[in-house]
Amino acid sequence: MFDLKFFLGVQDVEFEQLVDVDSITKGDILYFASGYVNNAYASATTALLAGVAQQTVDNSGGSAGDLTCLVQMSPLAIYNVDTADTMTQAYVGYNCAPASATTLTSASQGTDITGVFKIMKMISASKCQGRLNFAGIADT
Repeated sequence: MFDLKFFLGVQDVEFEQLVDVDSITKGDILYFASGYVNNAYASATTALLAGVAQQTVDNSGGSAGDLTCLVQMSPLAIYNVDTADTMTQAYVGYNCAPASATTLTSASQGTDITGVFKIMKMISASKCQGRLNFAGIADT
């Protein structure tokens, strides 16, 4: 789970976003899919990154846009996140891709497109701290 810890000098503001046909759990990393937020982590890119879900919403039985979800969209929000592999100090500074909607692949750097999370601190062998990487350039 992406667990919000603090902000780097900003106010906490959550945005209400329309949900895709999806079941979202608080703490999931979200991206935009055709204008709706979705937690299909394998499709999360720096250009489509929306933020982290701040509530649990189940729209799996509805239509896209039937429900909304509060999303933390600040690039200055700092999160504690579990890693799907063994975290080491050597990975601090890596830009990582998600291994699931709630974990990271800390042992390898993502590309400019897939590296959606910047590791800023090692907490333990299975947890790190950092922030989301947003980009304004569309994928090519």
